[in-house]
Amino acid sequence: MERMSLMRRFLVVTFSLFLLSACSPAQASADPMRVASSCPVTPWSQATPSNPQAASYTTTWYSNGNLWAGLARANRGAWLAGPQGVEVLWLGVARHTLSITGLELDRPSGHLQSYVSPDSPAFGGLVTSLVFPYSGCWTVIGGTPDQMLVFTVQVQPPRMARTAGEADP
Repeated sequence: MERMSLMRRFLVVTFSLFLLSACSPAQASADPMRVASSCPVTPWSQATPSNPQAASYTTTWYSNGNLWAGLARANRGAWLAGPQGVEVLWLGVARHTLSITGLELDRPSGHLQSYVSPDSPAFGGLVTSLVFPYSGCWTVIGGTPDQMLVFTVQVQPPRMARTAGEADP
C-alpha cells in the first residue's frame, strides 16, 4: 500500500511540474541556448554519502537522506546543455528501478533525456548521463517506485573546449 502511495505521489509531482511549466508564461527567445534570469535552484546538500569512496566522487550532491545524486567533478559544479550530457552518480538505487525525468520550467517543450551506463563504480551506485537539449531552469526527478529525489538546477549553455593551459578544478 505504501509503495502504491509513493508511486502515486511521484506521478502527481511529475504531472504537476508538467502542468506548471505548460501554464507559466514561456519566455520566448530566438536563442535556444539562453539562460533564464531567475531559477529556484536547489542548494547542494551539506551532507555527503557515508561511503568514503562514493563521497569522494564529487562535492556537489543532492540528497533526500536515502537517495543521492552527485554531479561529476569534471563539470566543476556546472550543469551544461548539449548532446554530450552531464555525468551524474546516483546512490541508493538499483539499476532496474531507477527512473529519471526532467522538465524545463521556462518552456513547456523541454524534456530531459537520461542514460544509465552499463559500468558501475566498485563502491556501488549508478553512473548516468543527463542530456539537457538547451539551457534554462530544469527540475530533475529521479528515483524508484518507493522514493524520489527532486531538485532544480540552472542549466548553462555548452562550454567551449578547454584550452591546453586551463587547469582542472
